[in-house]
Amino acid sequence: MKVAIEARVRKIDTANAETLRRMLAGDPVLVDVVPAGQAIRALGARHILHARPPIGWERMCGPLRGAIAGIAVSEGWAKDLGPELHLRQLRSI
Repeated sequence: MKVAIEARVRKIDTANAETLRRMLAGDPVLVDVVPAGQAIRALGARHILHARPPIGWERMCGPLRGAIAGIAVSEGWAKDLGPELHLRQLRSI
């Protein structure tokens, strides 16, 4: 069993080394900078991206809800962060 594990570790180490070699050998080139909606056609007009997997409003933490509310105001989807900016309005975004 120990030999099989060691062989697997060597195989993973070899694959990781090759991956790193390819990444470092690459020549990154900036092609363009465009809004996400232009680069990803499947995005809707009010589709908000964030750095986590998809999550519903009910499960969002307070800071994320605040960020989403701020986006709504910044994009002109809501007038301000006042009382009218509530869950029903944000769900329509």
